[in-house]
Amino acid sequence: MTAPDAAITELDRLPRTLATFRVATVAALILLIPWRIYLEVIFHTHSPHLAGSGVQSTALGPQDVLLVLLIIASIPLIFNRSRKMRMPIGQLGAALFALVVAVWLIMFPTIEGAMMLVRVAGVPAVILAIRAMSQSDLMVGVVWPLSIGASMQALLALFQTLFFDTGLVVPATTLAVGRGWTAGLGAFSGPYALAAYLMLAMAVALSLGISKRPMNRYFNAVELSDRLRKMLWTTVILTSAAMATTFGRAALLSIGLVGGVYLLGWLIHRQKIMGLSALATLGPLIATGIVLRSGWLVRASQSADLDFTTRDDLAARALEMIRSSPLIGVGPVQYGPHLTRMDLAVLDVHIVHNIPLLVAAEFGIVIGVAFTAWLIALGIRSFRLSVYVGALVVSILPLMLFDNLHYVYGNGIAMFAVWIAMLDYHRDIAFEPPFEHEPADGSAS
Repeated sequence: MTAPDAAITELDRLPRTLATFRVATVAALILLIPWRIYLEVIFHTHSPHLAGSGVQSTALGPQDVLLVLLIIASIPLIFNRSRKMRMPIGQLGAALFALVVAVWLIMFPTIEGAMMLVRVAGVPAVILAIRAMSQSDLMVGVVWPLSIGASMQALLALFQTLFFDTGLVVPATTLAVGRGWTAGLGAFSGPYALAAYLMLAMAVALSLGISKRPMNRYFNAVELSDRLRKMLWTTVILTSAAMATTFGRAALLSIGLVGGVYLLGWLIHRQKIMGLSALATLGPLIATGIVLRSGWLVRASQSADLDFTTRDDLAARALEMIRSSPLIGVGPVQYGPHLTRMDLAVLDVHIVHNIPLLVAAEFGIVIGVAFTAWLIALGIRSFRLSVYVGALVVSILPLMLFDNLHYVYGNGIAMFAVWIAMLDYHRDIAFEPPFEHEPADGSAS
């Protein structure tokens, strides 16, 4: 047994084979995220009136199976009393929310609510599995899969928009002067899901401080191989360029915040790696955006006119629903069905694009406020840790405020889980001494 294997076995108090199984399962979960629509099987339709919105049915997909496997494989870690397994705020909040869903499911028993419970219970399992990884295992189980998966999706999206008509002309581009660009989708069902995946991969890659010895000093226990360093920089550049194909203003805000955090970090600390990170984040986006300028100019015009493409109307509808049941909400995954009971003149076919409001509508004001406070606490802790973690925490927050992907879809919940897990992982290695590790690509020293 090698020294790293011995350290990991001591950490887990389990055979190395189970630790390897968790690493492989997390890697598979990350790689399968983009392929949800091709692999899911619908077994129950709870809101036929939501046809066209993608959330009218309950489906079982490979990400659900993998989440269940991780729940089972991570149970022994719950009983591990080592310092590594103390519960930081990310994992604590995820576990408490799973408990809330379980309690509310007793009051509002539904098939779709039960599926939500499986998925949200998988979130703390993913967090546990990733936090239990050595830094070298993290590269194999999280960093490499995200880099490979996002790079493939970015290349596909660029091809779809620049050379191939996907058929999805986003509303803004239909008014554009010049070519009407179609949005890049990758293998996803929509451009915003693609943007969330690209942002996660970019932020995780940059959070290492990409150099031979990671400039994020907490990762100094590993040495990034030449292959991995080149892959990470390629991922950042490709994902930045492909973000321009999504024509999403929330996506633009996300990448702008990440680049802005690194730019501000460079201005304060004058560290070259932060300047390079800001350049790699924003440069390809701007270059591709210039090519696709006819679509983006209309997006700018919409923003100037305060046109939020019905998101303000959806938020008003959510507030109306919250007022109708302020204490306990309407129940898990009951936002859609409840719309039919609101005597609306024109029935909505979309779920509100704001996760805190959606949580408050389904679980009541107290839980909605607690959920929002949890996100704020994650943000405060992240910026206190480092520039790298600050950039990671802002990477998907705009998408949570202007979309609902990370709450209503199985692959979105999986991305949410990986994001929280990486935030907690950064916290762990900042406050606890790292193990002795192999080179980051797993090769021999």
